Amino acid sequence: MPARRVDILRAACCVAAVDRKLHEPERDALLELAEKAGIGEDSLASILERALEDEDFLADQLRLLHDDPVGVIATLLTVASADGRITIDERVLIRFFAGKLGLSNVQFRDAIERANVDDLIEPLLSPDGPMDHDAD
Repeated sequence: MPARRVDILRAACCVAAVDRKLHEPERDALLELAEKAGIGEDSLASILERALEDEDFLADQLRLLHDDPVGVIATLLTVASADGRITIDERVLIRFFAGKLGLSNVQFRDAIERANVDDLIEPLLSPDGPMDHDAD
């Protein structure tokens, strides 16, 4: 799964960069994902820079994301839960990614089932669904 974690990290960086802003919670969660993927801060900074500045890189990664958005969210959930918990920052970032990918509530629940994290994820599910997030 290490190669898959790096692919997901790249994709996550691109999703975070879609709005051309990198918020502190996103950066913190990306740092945690990078650590779990065995990627250092300098390499993460390079990936983020490319995601923010290279439209072709961004488009390629987003195409990959849209090939299996439920799988991407399931993998993010799996990576986030590798330490036995899903932090608030991870929850916020995953909810943000789900919204950017246009996942419905049903698809999001499918991702939770695929990742087998039902017991860790209950706070992520709200009556309004996982796609609620601020535009900023």
